[in-house]
Amino acid sequence: MRNSNNEKVSYCIVGGIALNLYGIVRRTLDVDLFIKTESENLKKIIESLKKIFKDQELEKLKPSDFYTYSVIRYGTPQRFYMDLITKFSLDLLIKMKKSASLFREKDKVDLFYLKKLKEFKNKEFNK
Repeated sequence: MRNSNNEKVSYCIVGGIALNLYGIVRRTLDVDLFIKTESENLKKIIESLKKIFKDQELEKLKPSDFYTYSVIRYGTPQRFYMDLITKFSLDLLIKMKKSASLFREKDKVDLFYLKKLKEFKNKEFNK
């Protein structure tokens, strides 16, 4: 991601990698990036990814795609995934974990706690 930093791309590492950075060990097979959705920033992230991966598939990626989709999943030539996230909410995270929990045990645990968090937030809001 050094190249993205050099390009002054506005992003934040989230997901399993972020947990690892904070000392919570989580095996992960992807990199999740929360991307700021300003036109120039979107152009920068695309150009940065092109420089890093030198992948012709990235020629298909347009800034407008980031406004159409909440998450863009990019499969790198190195055989790992990058999830480029532009919209984020507790409800969206619960929805994503529901589908992932069909396959991964760790997502079932995450989903349990996310639902508890939502219940708590709803109780606090309705006081």
